[in-house]
Amino acid sequence: MATDKEKIAELEKKVDRLYELVESVALNVVEHTTNIDRQINDKLKSLTRRGRTTNHQSTR
Repeated sequence: MATDKEKIAELEKKVDRLYELVESVALNVVEHTTNIDRQINDKLKSLTRRGRTTNHQSTR
């Protein structure tokens, strides 16, 4: 049977691993969101270059 110290050490390892996983997921979310923002900005720029805006008014 495991001692209390062994149980605590095992739980600490699990908590550390959970922190690593949460950090990894957070970084992936930020990267994905940044890519989406870049795509939106690129699309808006291309629409503006063609004389169109997001509210369908002329830029002239």
